[in-house]
Amino acid sequence: MLKYKDMTFQEVHNLNKDKTILLLALSPIETHGPHLPLGTDLIISEKLLLKYKEEIEKKYPNHTVIKIPSLPFGSSLLPVDGSLEIKTRLLEKILYNYIEQLAKINFKYLFIIDNHGGPTHQMAIQAVTNKIYKKHNFYAIDLFNYFFRLMIENNKELLDRLVSEDIEYGDDKDLHAGSNETSLLLYLSKENVGNYQDLKDSTIPNFNGLSKYIYKIARTFNSKSLYHLAVNLAWINDKNMIPYLGCPTKANADKGKEMIDARVNIGMKIIDKVLSDQFVEIKPILWKLRILRYFH
Repeated sequence: MLKYKDMTFQEVHNLNKDKTILLLALSPIETHGPHLPLGTDLIISEKLLLKYKEEIEKKYPNHTVIKIPSLPFGSSLLPVDGSLEIKTRLLEKILYNYIEQLAKINFKYLFIIDNHGGPTHQMAIQAVTNKIYKKHNFYAIDLFNYFFRLMIENNKELLDRLVSEDIEYGDDKDLHAGSNETSLLLYLSKENVGNYQDLKDSTIPNFNGLSKYIYKIARTFNSKSLYHLAVNLAWINDKNMIPYLGCPTKANADKGKEMIDARVNIGMKIIDKVLSDQFVEIKPILWKLRILRYFH
């Protein structure tokens, strides 16, 4: 795999752009409880990128895979010390400008490897995806936007691939730095995991104020996306908020490997479609409320 930062202008110029696949790790610096590093999402994304690279090179040996320098950016972060947030609309503008330059060099395919489920973060990336395709016929696909929705919606496509007993997979009750993300790091980068065995479980807090109102609507319409929004609001606004949501003590490396294998397997199906020039519109979990990105 080539690294874009190490290439010369002439090397970029000489590439067959139709046979070149760009990979970009994009995830923010954000607090992940007392046991995981601030760069958890970015570390996972960068390690996962290497897994995708292996699968792509195996399946598409005639293509050139290039790693674009990682971007430690994101919005909708946990609002506690340590998190470094970029406002949603600024993120959208930066990312569009960055990717448009790749499109103008005549590249065609960029796959974003992400691990951040912030609602407006995902909306911003998808808005860029749609705009860049419409204007430049350039494919910029965030694979996690699709996978995260499977997690939140308890989708059968994902659950059928997870066979470990008592597995937590990043849904609302395991939303942040719980069993799933701790397992991912135990598998991908064990040295970055602190003491998680003695942490207490962090459960979804009581719904109050706006979160209670949204929760009632979610139940009325059986909406998992609105329930997800209610959980986010209840957790972030809880006066006794713990900076993780889930059960880190249930984590282990085997569960992490199982989840990574599922992500790569499902992600490769999307990559296959894109490389056959099918535009894949991935709608994030709260895409119908994408107007929210103008206020965050």
